[in-house]
Amino acid sequence: PLLLATASLLKAGLSPQEALRRASDALPITSECRTELIALLERCDRTLPLAAAVAEFGTTVALPELEMFRSALVLSSLHGGRLSESLARLARVTSDRALLIRSATAATAQMRLTGSILLGVTPLFLGFSLIRDGTSIAQLASHPFTFTLASAGAVLILASYLTLLYMSDFKP
Repeated sequence: PLLLATASLLKAGLSPQEALRRASDALPITSECRTELIALLERCDRTLPLAAAVAEFGTTVALPELEMFRSALVLSSLHGGRLSESLARLARVTSDRALLIRSATAATAQMRLTGSILLGVTPLFLGFSLIRDGTSIAQLASHPFTFTLASAGAVLILASYLTLLYMSDFKP
């Protein structure tokens, strides 16, 4: 919302500082972005050039969007250009990025759920087999080939589950 609001305010003809001031008013009081924006505007009010004031912007908050926002502000103040268009493009990119992160998080959660269900179903089937025929586990343990085959299957299932957990450990 910050990027799009600032871009819209710039298109309406406000100066970058005034657009940032109004955009910061739209953010929640507890927002770290608002705190950073207020500090940026205070540095600008102390007659620092925008490029110098922006140098410290967003350094205390670990958000890639703020780093890109800072870069857009610096480039615009040093080289000119339409800041509103840059911020609108940046807003689209960050929106797409957030959508991809949500999609990846949902997909990996689905992978973990599927793996957990499959891992839980295996002992359930073995339990049903034992209930139906109490000698099946004893027969499995008494034949070396079937015991080796069952052990290899159990190791394969466990290794697959651990691999699935490792692969689905998504952190943006």
